[in-house]
Amino acid sequence: MENCSKYKRQYFLPPVKCMDWAEKDYVDHAPIWCSVDLRDGNQALVIPMNLEQKIEFFKMLVKIGFKEIEVGFPAASETEYTFLRTLIEENLIPDDVTIQVELFDRENAPEGSTITDNKWTKYIQDEMKKVGINVEFVAVPRADEVDKLTSMMAGGIAPDIVMTYTYSIAKDYYDQGGVWDLSEFVDGEGQAENLKAYLGEDVIDMGRTNGDELYGIVARRSTTARSDFFVRKDWMDALGISVPTTVDEVYDMVDQMVNNNPEGRTDVIGSTIWDD
Repeated sequence: MENCSKYKRQYFLPPVKCMDWAEKDYVDHAPIWCSVDLRDGNQALVIPMNLEQKIEFFKMLVKIGFKEIEVGFPAASETEYTFLRTLIEENLIPDDVTIQVELFDRENAPEGSTITDNKWTKYIQDEMKKVGINVEFVAVPRADEVDKLTSMMAGGIAPDIVMTYTYSIAKDYYDQGGVWDLSEFVDGEGQAENLKAYLGEDVIDMGRTNGDELYGIVARRSTTARSDFFVRKDWMDALGISVPTTVDEVYDMVDQMVNNNPEGRTDVIGSTIWDD
């Protein structure tokens, strides 16, 4: 069959199955209502809403009390893009806003936790709540990252913050108009000071295009080495060994740990080195 790749799987089950709702005998609390009128509802209209109508509708939804509002997809049209920009620039979004952040699910979360529910995600949620922002984490299977994100972008449901190792994904989303220019949140005096201090201007500028526009934050690795070398420091201290600075000193350190280690073990493998 020619071009059979277009029939590949485009749907994915949730990373953590939850059927609690199906096992309840009755509703014990009010559901969380999400308005999709500005997105799917607007598409159903013969004549879609213009910018002024969408802003008026959004303000009405906020006044009603909706905490989750699907405001639109900026890549869909100029009106959609301008509408979302207006919500941000005129500060029309209430403090208790919710943003979605993508996380890679490598199926290696420590026992008793999940990729979306652990001490680090809770720390982020607690800190962001202090400034009136709720954070929801969206798990994406690492092995299916490209297919999953492509599907989510096509459906207009991609998370607000996405991490990817695949440059083409970021470029495709940028070409569709689905990526915000971050320069107004980063370049100003007193803005993103911790980010600037850690990354530096050279790294930040790698995410720029069309001059000063900033469409992505490039990651900076904690080490630039090809691979890391971990050593038993407790054994180094017990043997009185300082951090080696030459190849000969590394060899002597390994020899001491194999043949004279503090635990008297005879099954020690001096070192293992990985390479492509």
